[in-house]
Order: sequence, then structure tokens, then C-alpha cells
Amino acid sequence: MGPSEQIRVQEMLSYLASALPSSAGAGARLLAVQCALRANTVGRVQLPVGLLRSMRLAHEFTLWHELEAMHWLRRESQSAAEPHRTGISVQLLDIAILAQAPGRPERQRAADWAARTASCVAARRLPATARLTKLALAAYLGPQSLQGVAEADRVRRACGLSLHAFFATLDQLVTTGAVATWALCPAAEDLHWELGT
Repeated sequence: MGPSEQIRVQEMLSYLASALPSSAGAGARLLAVQCALRANTVGRVQLPVGLLRSMRLAHEFTLWHELEAMHWLRRESQSAAEPHRTGISVQLLDIAILAQAPGRPERQRAADWAARTASCVAARRLPATARLTKLALAAYLGPQSLQGVAEADRVRRACGLSLHAFFATLDQLVTTGAVATWALCPAAEDLHWELGT
């Protein structure tokens, strides 16, 4: 048995924190998580338009340009012509992604979990930064728990945010009810949080 969906997404967010430049936006990171987890053994991915719509990314073409400019992926020309009908087909250029384990079904389940978590009712209308942060917080939770503790800097890096932007996003998530509470333990530099129900 492989790791749970949460752990697999947590590992992918950590990997992308180092693989993508710090300038990569939250929307690009959400797309990168989906692409990386859904890739086949040769790095090809077909993202259906329904998935992109549910994640509120169907018409965000600048995100694809952003990932292409980073030389992380390349869109196939047919997808660029009619993405509204066929979804988007891409070839990942990140060689390390091809070495993922375990097999594709486990990664597919993790990708589905990430998509559902980032587009849940509490986060659906939030900007991509808040949705990515909500996903990271959910990925760092313990099994069957709504309360989490993790190194604040590790979670912040997974979101690609500055410390100030990270704390502001946590406050935004509390305001909308996606997160019930959060606090920083200054001595240990640990972030404590509870997700909303």
C-alpha cells in the first residue's frame, strides 16, 4: 500500500516548492499538482475541461503560459486551439516527475482528492492563493483530523508565499470559514490550525 492521498499531495507540494521558481503563482501551482499527479509513465497528461472548470481554472490561459515559460511543461498544439472542447493535453518536461511511485492509480486518487479539496464549498469562490493554502493545510492534517500542526515555514513554502502573504491568506480563510482557527507557536515556529467544517 502506498501513502494516503494527503501524504502524496503533501509530498508533491513540497517537491513543487523546490522545482518551480518562487515567482510561480498559486494557480500555476494548483495546475502543476494536477498535471504531476495525473501524468502517465512518459509524462503526458490530459486534463478534462470539466476538471479545469471545477477548479475555476478553465479560462486561465496565462497559467499555462507561466508553466511553459518555466520550461515545466509544453501544451500540445491541438489543445491550445480548442481547450474549451477537448480539455488540455500537455507533456511534462520535469524529468523527476516521471520517477514517481507508486503507480498511477494511487496518484490519480491523490489528484482527485486535491481537486475536491481545493474546490470545496468553503473555498470555491476564493482566489487561487487561498485555495492552494487550504489544500496545503488539508494535506498536512493527520488522518481523520481537522486539527493540524506543522512547521510554518514548510507549509508556507508549499504555497509559494511570503510570510506576510501566508498569514494574510490564513486570516482570509478564517474570515470565510474554510479555516476555523490558526495560531503560530513562536518558540517552535509551528503552525497550529483547525479546518472549518
